[in-house]
Amino acid sequence: MILIIGTTEDDIFYFKNRMKITEKSTIASKYPYYVGTFAGKDICLAYSGYSNIASAVVASAMIARHHPYIVICVGTVSAFSENLHQSELFIAERVYLGGHDGGRATDAVVVAGLVGRGHARGDVDQEGGARL
Repeated sequence: MILIIGTTEDDIFYFKNRMKITEKSTIASKYPYYVGTFAGKDICLAYSGYSNIASAVVASAMIARHHPYIVICVGTVSAFSENLHQSELFIAERVYLGGHDGGRATDAVVVAGLVGRGHARGDVDQEGGARL
């Protein structure tokens, strides 16, 4: 099973409208999720809102319930660099804990691969900010 998580309903709209849904339910009576098939693969699909805590709750519940072999987060981001353009896809090579004030460089997300019109490597500066 593949787990696809978005921040908003718009983030998962494409998958939801093209999948054959076999189960609909909610997590914590608030966050909807869907189970079914998409492109011949078993998937579970959910969105969590703009909260790191809600995202962790949704992801944890879906992982415990459906045991996916991969988790794919979909959505939109802001670019850190003028080298990144709309419609390009980037894939994180490493992800570090974020969302709290730990004051260390490892408290940032490292964007490491760009697939599209170019290729960029991510790194973390001493202040914990991403640098491309």
